[in-house]
Amino acid sequence: VGENHLARLLRAHEPIAFRPIRFFGDVALSIGHTIAVVRRMGDVNDVLTKTENTVIELQRVLNDTVSDRQISNALYDLAQKYGQTFENASTIAQNFAKSGMSWNDTIKATESALLAMNVAELNASESSEGLLSIMVQFKKDASELETIVDQLNKTADKNPVTTEKLLKALQRTGSAAATSNLTLEKTIGIITTLSAATNRSGQNIGTATNALIMYTQKNLDIFAQMSEESAKVVENFKRGTADIVDIWKAAQDEINKLKSNKDQFNSLIDLFGGAEGMEELNSSLHDELEDTFEQINSVYNIANTYRKNYFIALLDNLDRFDKVQTQLQDARGYSQEENLKYMSTLEAKMNTLTSKWEYLANDEQGLLKFRKGLVDLGIQALDLIKNMGGIVNVLMTITGIIGGLVITIKSATIAKKVMEVAEAFKAMGAAVRGVATAGQEAEASFGWIGIIIAALSMAIGAFNAISSAVERTRQSFMDEALASR
Repeated sequence: VGENHLARLLRAHEPIAFRPIRFFGDVALSIGHTIAVVRRMGDVNDVLTKTENTVIELQRVLNDTVSDRQISNALYDLAQKYGQTFENASTIAQNFAKSGMSWNDTIKATESALLAMNVAELNASESSEGLLSIMVQFKKDASELETIVDQLNKTADKNPVTTEKLLKALQRTGSAAATSNLTLEKTIGIITTLSAATNRSGQNIGTATNALIMYTQKNLDIFAQMSEESAKVVENFKRGTADIVDIWKAAQDEINKLKSNKDQFNSLIDLFGGAEGMEELNSSLHDELEDTFEQINSVYNIANTYRKNYFIALLDNLDRFDKVQTQLQDARGYSQEENLKYMSTLEAKMNTLTSKWEYLANDEQGLLKFRKGLVDLGIQALDLIKNMGGIVNVLMTITGIIGGLVITIKSATIAKKVMEVAEAFKAMGAAVRGVATAGQEAEASFGWIGIIIAALSMAIGAFNAISSAVERTRQSFMDEALASR
């Protein structure tokens, strides 16, 4: 009885300067009781930190104004939809955003890149960087990327080439493909043809394709001189109505005609494929083929010696090029069926489960704000202790205030109510034991800082217990006064 009343009496006589100390004590006590919970939020803390860092990095490079909630929700949704990790989704999004894409285009492109990861065994960097290169070279936008993924995936499934090799080769072609009137589909066909014929790496094939295109452009007159038909194709190329492959096909037609007249021409494959004794073979073939050799040799020489084998391989396998073009005509939607197969795998299901848990832990940044609030309170508490001269001065101030307030109570009344004060000290003992447990948690989690907070909590616990006793005494005075009226 009277515990709350005595607390009000204490506050009524409380010096204004002491009120911040009492407030700080309440905060410190609350922090002490939450330390145990905070310790067990380690995994959640990693999720919150990871999500916040990703959001900040994206907001830094985006030209749009996008809220924290929009970014985190969109990336977690994509990770769950495609059975991928949040890290992969965020890495891809950052790569696209850094290129200057809008937020909406970044999300569209990220979705296509995640699809490419699922069906083509690419990592996040390979997928995003490869697709981004295609967008720049062939002037594609984000809405076209899913169809491009379908084209790459179908080509890789139907031909001796991988999606990774296609992407690496496409990155090496540079601007040469665009300046030679080549579409993406025809460039894929050239790379696939060379891959089937040479089995070289994507980097090598891309470099060779780039070289063949540039050398052909520099030597258009040689092709024009082969025949009247070839001259027409070269002229159309200059006008922009034909592409570099049309020139190569016209050249191959003329070479095939020449081959039918000279059986010995077959040995040219060895000659320009880099066989040893090239000079001797070159001289021998020159003597046997005479004018025919000179005409064919001028065509093959448009590429340097190192690239001749690629050029011969390309011209001899243009039928595969045509086959690839036919396959690409109905590639749209090809990857979705394979994506469904991936989504049924254990890896995809585990990734989805993890992403869902991380999304719930993130909780639209709610828990992050709560954790930041706790940290801010701790900083303010430590600043207050520092401004008051340290923990010893704080404890001495509290003890002095308690002593002064107790002395102001009439001696007779103190004697009469001493038993209630004793009961208060019993309550204080229970409070101290509870705070001591929090102190152990604090020490384990935060070292000496936790010990200081726990110690302060113990002091405030004692103060609250005595305050309760004083309040009960004051209420008793009031009750007796009312009864005597």
